[in-house]
Amino acid sequence: MQLISSLCLGVLGLVSLAVALRLLLLASRTRQLPEFLIGFAFLAGMVLGRGPLVVALTVDSMPETLRVVLFVGGRFMMVLC
Repeated sequence: MQLISSLCLGVLGLVSLAVALRLLLLASRTRQLPEFLIGFAFLAGMVLGRGPLVVALTVDSMPETLRVVLFVGGRFMMVLC
């Protein structure tokens, strides 16, 4: 079950990254604010926020300081999103 959930989170991260990059590329061409904000939200929330949070909470072999930094950084990006 852990393997399936990890695989699903990985696919969600890749799809979110693809959507974020496409929206940010569209925003750079059209100079429209909604495309930029939605693309930034996908990037900040799912890729830079949820990714480090999942790593910090699931990987047991990393040092505690790195785990705290990843957790706080992920939470900050989720709030920024």
